[in-house]
Amino acid sequence: MLTIAALLLSLLFPAAYANLANCQWLADLKTPPPASAPYFCLESWLQQASLEGYDTMSPPRELGGNTNPVFVDVGINIFKIVDIDIKNAIMELSVWLRMSWTDTRLVWDPDVVGVSQLAYYASNDREQTTIWVPDLELYNQYESLYDFADKPAQVFPNGFVFWSRPGPLKVLCAFRDLTQLPFDKPSCAFELGGWAKSGYDVNYEFMSPPVSFSTEESAATTYQQYKIIGDDTRTNRREYFYPCCPNEPWPVLQYEVTLDRAASYYVLKVIVPNILFAFLSFLVFWFDVRTGERLSFGVTILLAMVAVDIISSELLPICPEYLFIEVLVAVSLLFAFLALCETCLVVYWYYKSDANEEKENVVTSTITKAASAIVAAAPFTPMAEEPSARDLNINSDDEDTVNDAVFQDCEEFKEEPKEKAAAEEGGLRQRRKTFSSPLASFRDSFKKSKAAGKNVSFVNAKKSRKDYLRRRNLQEEYLEWGRKLDKFSRWFFVVAYTVFLIIMFCTISIWGDG
Repeated sequence: MLTIAALLLSLLFPAAYANLANCQWLADLKTPPPASAPYFCLESWLQQASLEGYDTMSPPRELGGNTNPVFVDVGINIFKIVDIDIKNAIMELSVWLRMSWTDTRLVWDPDVVGVSQLAYYASNDREQTTIWVPDLELYNQYESLYDFADKPAQVFPNGFVFWSRPGPLKVLCAFRDLTQLPFDKPSCAFELGGWAKSGYDVNYEFMSPPVSFSTEESAATTYQQYKIIGDDTRTNRREYFYPCCPNEPWPVLQYEVTLDRAASYYVLKVIVPNILFAFLSFLVFWFDVRTGERLSFGVTILLAMVAVDIISSELLPICPEYLFIEVLVAVSLLFAFLALCETCLVVYWYYKSDANEEKENVVTSTITKAASAIVAAAPFTPMAEEPSARDLNINSDDEDTVNDAVFQDCEEFKEEPKEKAAAEEGGLRQRRKTFSSPLASFRDSFKKSKAAGKNVSFVNAKKSRKDYLRRRNLQEEYLEWGRKLDKFSRWFFVVAYTVFLIIMFCTISIWGDG
């Protein structure tokens, strides 16, 4: 129907249709078009008429001096959290940056023109914008506000301008209240203010409300580590003075956003494994010291805790304060390390006697060789009789029994008749006088060495049995010390670590205060 009407109009009134299509009224910007003109022609005429001689670099100040600045209201609508990088201290939000001010150069009478609202192209690029816009900038910026998208500004008949544009707000944060991590509520503050114009030209104030949150379904996030606590968002307006212009105030709008962290990830991935590994490291106190797996089990637990610590360090910031999670992990690792040290001490005690045995065997062997050489070179004194198998194979477990056997053999040797000894000695002398050949001397030396070796072997057998009993008693004594230390460590480590956990979790609300 509209197409047919336009065709009939072009056929019946071709000149009038050409005027309507080409908006011939735009040639005369001083005379507004008639009310019957198309609405787009009215808007085009009004825009061109209001922008004639317009300077986009000059703020809309009617009076000079220091008391008549342009008041700009600033507000932020937070759409969604994009990223929170605690380690690198960066916060990125998807926001709608809103500003409003009054530009008297854009005032018109809606009754005369018939237009109630206009849209002007606005941009931070002075070569592209059609109207003046505030040079608002983010002070602690990771990316400038100039990266926001260029959007039209809504202008009303009284000169009121409302400019809203979406974009990423990337802030370099000095995160606060991180000591209770992961049960903390970190906060990030950022500042907005003018860059080229001081407060005498442009005065920035908060919009009402200064901060809002999007309620659209697309703004919701199901799986996210952080969320903004709206009630804890704070704002503050301050004025700075700089050496370049000490008499000019520079108004700054401060925003502080408080975040709520999803602590379940840290609890399940860091805290719970460290606590379990710490208690598992205490199980070595129930292992027998003669079990070889005791030491390897403790080392394995300690290495597992170190691996968890390395993984969790990627999630934690580097800061001078002691974080809750860092203290918990460090103390848990310390308890596991002390448990391993206790295991090493008990194992050392148990095998200490074997080490002493090796040293004593070396000394005994040296003494035995020296004694054999001395006895072989000394005058030969025959024994009453050779040591019997009964003497060399003593099965008694008592050291006193061994000593009694040695004493008895010595007494029997002493009680032999003197006459028998004298006769044997006389016969020996007679044989030496009779057989004085070299072969006889060699035989005598061989017999003397053989007898001396038997004497030394007999003494060594007695001494070895005595040393064995002493060593076994010492080993039992060390083993008993280790058992007592294990028994003490079982309860000490478990109770001490449990008390530490109770203190940590009960004082988490005041952790890091002061």
